[in-house]
Amino acid sequence: MFGVLNVHQLKFVESRDVGGAVRAFRFQPDTDLGWVAGQHGLLRLPGMKVKPFTIASAPEEECVVIGTSLLSASAYKRRLGALTVGDRVTFHGPLMNFTLGDDELDVVMLAQGVGITPFRAMLRARALGDAQASTTTLVHVASDHAFRSDTEADATAGLYPHHAAEFAEIVEALARKRPNAAYLIAGQRRFVTSAASLLADAGVGRGQIRRDTYLGYTPRGDST
Repeated sequence: MFGVLNVHQLKFVESRDVGGAVRAFRFQPDTDLGWVAGQHGLLRLPGMKVKPFTIASAPEEECVVIGTSLLSASAYKRRLGALTVGDRVTFHGPLMNFTLGDDELDVVMLAQGVGITPFRAMLRARALGDAQASTTTLVHVASDHAFRSDTEADATAGLYPHHAAEFAEIVEALARKRPNAAYLIAGQRRFVTSAASLLADAGVGRGQIRRDTYLGYTPRGDST
């Protein structure tokens, strides 16, 4: 909660398409944000209210990356898409604790659509850092998979279903095979609730399941 009092200035560097109708925006911070992979913050554009975004980059990358769809064409998204190199924005955070502990060595990440962003950060952090060897399995359900080249390279195993039924089969099989793993879920509320229920029904304990719910997010295609 108190992270919102930490205010940082960021300079816009570039944006690029990363698949799944998601655009990644890269910023250079004036000061060290001191974030842990998986955390998020509030981004304020000039003349706009703040909006929450997960930081999709690892601290080791020394830049702040956010990923979002511009398809809604809201005033905020239009302003974000119109940023030019050198523009400055304000970032409040880091916030929340949807993060991995150093002792969590068997991890399953379940993502829907743009919910891939915290996992892109976590996987990059483990790939670039000095953490112990770990097993990381990513299951990303989407009509098209944002950040796929990054997550495929960094995860021990990456699975990329397009539909809910296929996703459910994969998750149930993983839960039966690895009931003691840490399970992290990120996406819209219905997806998060459904995935958590699948895990619980397969015997995964509540304490092994963590959630990051994206309020107001509507995925593209049949990925719920």
